Amino acid sequence: MWAIIAILILGLGAVGYGFYDGYKTKNFAAQSEKIFNESQGKWKVSELTNPPVEVQGDSAKLKDYYTKIKDDCDSATSKIESLAGTRKTKTAKTDLDRYYSLGKQASENALILVDYMAAMEKISKNMSPTINASGFGQLTTQLNQFKATVDDNLKTLQALKTTPSIEETNKQIILAMTELSNFLDQVLTQLKNNNPKEVERLMNEFSTKMEKTTNIKTPDPEEIKKDILTKSEEEEMTGLALKIQEGIKDLKKVIFAF
Repeated sequence: MWAIIAILILGLGAVGYGFYDGYKTKNFAAQSEKIFNESQGKWKVSELTNPPVEVQGDSAKLKDYYTKIKDDCDSATSKIESLAGTRKTKTAKTDLDRYYSLGKQASENALILVDYMAAMEKISKNMSPTINASGFGQLTTQLNQFKATVDDNLKTLQALKTTPSIEETNKQIILAMTELSNFLDQVLTQLKNNNPKEVERLMNEFSTKMEKTTNIKTPDPEEIKKDILTKSEEEEMTGLALKIQEGIKDLKKVIFAF
């Protein structure tokens, strides 16, 4: 008799546990759907490599755009991690984690490129020196000022993070800037030595040295996109988005689970 009662109690407990897991499964589905839909309203996979027109070409707007995506991925991952799940929600959670991991990685890669873009914009603006001196003293002052700018630019370039598509370009710019800095040292030395003929000879080469800092092969736009998100990663994210939506739809139907 007691054995039968014990079996019944255990059975009822198992049934209750099954219904509770069903509740947790549906709750996970509802909460994760809300999180995912909110993200979908903020950014799309296709926009990771092709941001909206209104932010293109503006480093400040692009930085804000990708920072928001990164923050959203971090926030979504944290929220999903806090949800109580069941064995039935394991696949959905894995897919969501992967989706947001790829999104975060892409936004971080993009931010490296945006920071580089902003730095290059700043550098290009200060690489137009005013050299119109009428005497050695004035020329020395102008060249010293410009050399300080060039050296600051070099420090900036050497400290910047790069991605594979812009790494070679950055190396070439650093090389050209280094040559320009050394060249300015030579001119300043001749000015100090009061050697007008050598100063004149060197200054005739000034425009050529300047051109070397701008005649740099630009990176391939398609390669830059790959630095943010490869084609296979983009396809994976697109597939995951569909899988997540279908998976959540199925989880919302669950009533009883173990």
